[in-house]
Amino acid sequence: MSNQDYNYCMYISKTYIIFIFIFAKLLATAFSLHIVDQFTPLVDAKLYQSEEFFKQNITIRTYLIQLIASGINSLTSPIISHYFFSLTSILGILWYIKYNKVTWHILFILLLPTSMIWTSIIGKEAIFYFFFSIILICWNFYLNDCWKKSYWCILILACLVCLVLRPHYTVPIFWLFWVVFIIKYLKNFKPVLFCTFFSVLIICLFVIFFGRYVDNYLSINFFDLRWRAFTAIDFDARASRYYDLGFGNFKNVIETSHGKIVNVSKEAYQLISQKLNSIFIIGFFFGIIGPFIDETLKRPELLPFFVEGIIILSIPIMFFIYLKYKQINNQNIFYLNYIYGVLPAIILFMIIHSFFGVFNPGTAIRWRINFELIFYFAPYLIYLNLKELKNDRNSTFSS
Repeated sequence: MSNQDYNYCMYISKTYIIFIFIFAKLLATAFSLHIVDQFTPLVDAKLYQSEEFFKQNITIRTYLIQLIASGINSLTSPIISHYFFSLTSILGILWYIKYNKVTWHILFILLLPTSMIWTSIIGKEAIFYFFFSIILICWNFYLNDCWKKSYWCILILACLVCLVLRPHYTVPIFWLFWVVFIIKYLKNFKPVLFCTFFSVLIICLFVIFFGRYVDNYLSINFFDLRWRAFTAIDFDARASRYYDLGFGNFKNVIETSHGKIVNVSKEAYQLISQKLNSIFIIGFFFGIIGPFIDETLKRPELLPFFVEGIIILSIPIMFFIYLKYKQINNQNIFYLNYIYGVLPAIILFMIIHSFFGVFNPGTAIRWRINFELIFYFAPYLIYLNLKELKNDRNSTFSS
């Protein structure tokens, strides 16, 4: 195969790629509304569609999504709102495809069932997915020294929206930009990065495990992420793991309403907190994977999501092995930012997400969607950067 033919195979027409993305998202929306809803009721999406959240005491992030959905409803029809959210979720990726050289590998994003479902209906996931993709693209521009002043406005807006929708998932975002800045402007950057990462890690773990003390001191209810995760899931839901993880014994010492914990004594809180600490590692991995192995065996319909979770968790490791195999110069700016930026950011995401993803496989993978682009889109951007290098020291890298 000639180089011209090979390049044609690798860099297929952007028009084709954009068309495939749009068509696939429209199809995913129809599939979600008419097929998936029969097996897994899209409760929140339907509540947004019928504007029921306006009748409830809701948070500002839920109100924001309801406001957008209601606006689309008034201009078109409730069903169109789902398609609006669906197409919005991929606008960031389409923006990158339109103005940058991409390979056919980007189409693999369309093979991930969870993101294709939950970003194709009305919900926070679609909006966060869009703005998070924008943040990663801005990070890539900053990494490539092709930053424009207008990108500051785009980046700040994207970060603010993500901060409102999922504030705990924004911490690793700042780490990505911090690493680029330090590597660019400090020759001896490793001690600084090690110290700052260790500091960020300690702070994250402190907030996760001891956030209750911060909340008590400040008289707020914000930092106790562990308890917020525990009380966010319906105790009696079909896929609930409360009993499987050994929390069923606590039901007699807590007050619940419609499956949600509404009141708990100080003694019970201490006992539950100790139990929560013991499942952190389980959540660290299965918060990303989703279903347990035994859950997958009992419910075969979970198999695609289990396989998807394994693949998503494996991609950063596989890409690291690939870079080693290609013998990329370990002083290469893109390689350094993958090692010191992307991989630590992934670890931070997994730590922060741990308790939010351990109590229900459906919730685990649904909330993972918010940040899962860090697992495969960020490595893909690094891959494209390395392919575009023209200098001799990286001439060993090829597809």
